[in-house]
Amino acid sequence: MAAAAFPEESALLLAGSMAALAEATADTVSSEIGQAAGTAPHLILGLAAVPVGTNGAVSLEGTLAGCIAASVLAWVAAFSNIIPIRWSPLVAAAGVLGMLFDSVLGAIFENRGRMGNDSVNFVSTILAADFSLLALVALRSLGW
Repeated sequence: MAAAAFPEESALLLAGSMAALAEATADTVSSEIGQAAGTAPHLILGLAAVPVGTNGAVSLEGTLAGCIAASVLAWVAAFSNIIPIRWSPLVAAAGVLGMLFDSVLGAIFENRGRMGNDSVNFVSTILAADFSLLALVALRSLGW
């Protein structure tokens, strides 16, 4: 709907949408791989060792899998002509940033019962979308 209201900005809005999808994909893949194959999860803040499945926990295996998932989504979006190929790394980076922010929110708020999983996911996808939009607007102002 926003693309219809602002057709001149539809490419940017699509990039923001792809960044949100990249974050959701990265978060899901990192959680599933981390729980299935993660050997030593630690809280993202303070790095205390925690049991598998703890909100805010990260593992090397899960984090790498999430990074790969965000990158694959960004490249598929580019090769499908949804976003320009030169924007793919930025969309992937926004997805990874959102995935890591999801873990931070989980460690700070979800573990204490102040936010639910749906709220954490929503805020993280919004962060990824906003980061990509702001970065692309800044790059466009520099002539990129």
